[in-house]
Amino acid sequence: MTTTPATDEGQIRALLDGVSQALRAKDAARLMSHYAPDVVQFSLAPLLRSTARDAEGIEAWFGI
Repeated sequence: MTTTPATDEGQIRALLDGVSQALRAKDAARLMSHYAPDVVQFSLAPLLRSTARDAEGIEAWFGI
């Protein structure tokens, strides 16, 4: 599949908009839908490295 810079930019903007909307709504499930199934995450808080999509951790972070 051939893409153009304009197509790529549109897809990136749509992804960032979806993530932003999920964060503002504090919707962990919708936020996790933007993560790859085999995501590897790094953070400053323990566990430091995670290989799971952690909706419970996100909900705790949101203070739900």
